[in-house]
Amino acid sequence: MDRDQPADCIEFICGFYRQILVFVRSGKVSSGRRLAEKCVELIGQNISNPDLNVKWLASQLYVNENYLSRQFHKEFSVPLIKYMGQQRLETAKNYLDKGYTNLQQVAQMVGFTDPLYFSKCFKKQFGVAPSKYR
Repeated sequence: MDRDQPADCIEFICGFYRQILVFVRSGKVSSGRRLAEKCVELIGQNISNPDLNVKWLASQLYVNENYLSRQFHKEFSVPLIKYMGQQRLETAKNYLDKGYTNLQQVAQMVGFTDPLYFSKCFKKQFGVAPSKYR
């Protein structure tokens, strides 16, 4: 096969894509991967919940907290607790970008109960206080 020819490239890519589909449909995607992806989904759906933490996630997924943390880190190369914090702050940043001006409200919308702690975390993550960011 001469991969310099467009038709051969297309044939190669289509064959590779078919192999990927067969693999995914065979159920050989690791259960750890599915667990980590479900975790990401739950975080996105519950970002405003101040009780969102590893213990809460583990209870929702009926697994041990340590197991969940290990699987998440294995699949995404980032600690679960760090990922949750990053997602909260990214979501807060998006709210500020959309024009939300009440920092206490933004903090609550992303699950922080203490606006001062929220500001501290935001500044640590983005290098600027949320009051200056907006």
